[in-house]
Amino acid sequence: MIDVEVSSSDVAIEPGKTAQLDITITNRQDIEDNIAIEIEGIDVEWYALPVPSLTIQPGESRTARVLFRVGRSSDVAAGTYPFLVRARGMESGETGVQPATLTVKPFSALQLELEPKRATSTLFYRAPVFDVRITNLGNREETLDLFAGDDENYCAYEFERDRVTVRPGGSVTVQMVAEPKSRPIIGSSRLFQFSVTV
Repeated sequence: MIDVEVSSSDVAIEPGKTAQLDITITNRQDIEDNIAIEIEGIDVEWYALPVPSLTIQPGESRTARVLFRVGRSSDVAAGTYPFLVRARGMESGETGVQPATLTVKPFSALQLELEPKRATSTLFYRAPVFDVRITNLGNREETLDLFAGDDENYCAYEFERDRVTVRPGGSVTVQMVAEPKSRPIIGSSRLFQFSVTV
């Protein structure tokens, strides 16, 4: 019989960083065995086993370490991922199994683009339309409120939608109208800077 114990049943990891799990294997057989360690149920790129097998005498215990690392990208969704730690005796064929979970913590990262970067309001075309493109580079779904404004409060801003939900790795484009609150004197022009915030 082979016993498997883990230092924690739930390993929490922040994307882009490293977490570790200690595995203690006890050989309760009557023979020395070369015991291979396997991780099942999660992506093989998420972990490393520096020492994938241990030779253990009867009645003795040895410890191995698993290093976890997941990328800081929208490809790895925040959440809980169950996995199994399996120890298999290469001589005897005996196995020991211990369940655990890997919890990937959420993070937020947003990208905002405005097109065009510059527009003109005239007597006949007072309210130019901008495309606001929001990309979610984080690993969880985001519900976002949209705002726009300028320091002098010269323009009124109206979004096609004031609130959007963007899945991890997804993009949403919302149209925005920017309209001056008062008409400029014919022949004169003014330049106004505004910002869009989500």
